[in-house]
Amino acid sequence: MYLLRLIASWVYGLVSFVRNMLYDEHLLHSFSVSVPTVCVGNLAVGGTGKTPHTEFIARVLCRDFRVAVLSRGYKRRTRGFRLVDDAATAFTVGDEPMQMHLNLPDVPVAVCENRLRGIRHLMQLYPDLQVVLLDDAYQHRRLLCGYNVLLTPQSRLYIHDRLLPLGRLRESRYGALRAHAVVVTKCSEQMLPIDRRVIETSLHLAAWQQLCFSWLEYGRLQPLFPEFSVGIVQPDCKRPILLTAIADAAPLADWLKQRWPDLVELPFPDHHAYSRKDMRLLTDTFRRCGCDAVITTQKDAVRLMAANVFPDELKPVSWWQPVAVSMRGQEDAFLGSIRRYVAEADRRMKGSAESHPL
Repeated sequence: MYLLRLIASWVYGLVSFVRNMLYDEHLLHSFSVSVPTVCVGNLAVGGTGKTPHTEFIARVLCRDFRVAVLSRGYKRRTRGFRLVDDAATAFTVGDEPMQMHLNLPDVPVAVCENRLRGIRHLMQLYPDLQVVLLDDAYQHRRLLCGYNVLLTPQSRLYIHDRLLPLGRLRESRYGALRAHAVVVTKCSEQMLPIDRRVIETSLHLAAWQQLCFSWLEYGRLQPLFPEFSVGIVQPDCKRPILLTAIADAAPLADWLKQRWPDLVELPFPDHHAYSRKDMRLLTDTFRRCGCDAVITTQKDAVRLMAANVFPDELKPVSWWQPVAVSMRGQEDAFLGSIRRYVAEADRRMKGSAESHPL
């Protein structure tokens, strides 16, 4: 089995290498757009914190620029361009875009598997658009993105990973050379200055690449069904069950176990579409383990709400965990670089448009 996976990893790596080489040598063409673009992505498959980092950047940029967010809308049941609005669900636009729409009500969020087409639609809808944030488009080489932010978790740096299916990498570690900034995410609370220096040395970034570190900050639990939790500020429980269908639930589980050491975990695959069978399993596990609350993520919450299968008996004791990104002193340097890029690119593009009117 290992040998088969090794051979498959070599084949996958060869295909990925040839594809990237064709783009690097301009034998396959990348296309730019007349609006600044910032890509937030990774080399691995999931679990790096793209959505909270995209929200983190969007919240700051929207203070000074007209911002929109474009995602593929992974595992949605529709195709083509769709603007995320209040009538959308996790099934029509995907769970992560739906989450961003709820958390960024003043920022347009859209989905389109063709990023170029999606950006052009956004520019038609919002003529004053000044920057498009691209969620998970690092491997979308057909679009020549202006600024690339590459995420890699401290627990599994891309330099210590291997190509699919042997590891989790979608392309080789040399793809990191396209990044303008590399962010080591989900850093441990016990990280020391020496740990940062070890990571900085091992990544071997180019002189022009910026290296930052980020942490996940967890807020107060929010009721999953507010109409069933009227007057309850926080759960008064002793043994909750953690229901997740995300790529990496370990940081959240570890954080919750500091408060509830007997936490029960019920994991599903990333982006899993919850069914009535899953909810029966949740109810059975809840009863069997003597649990008294259900905790999930916001990403799971939007899927659970769309599926409309959640058991009524658990609604009064169900909560979702807010999460945000903190850079602990590096925010100004990291976001300052992005803001300078957007301002300069926007000014340059407007000047070019005035010099060459249609």
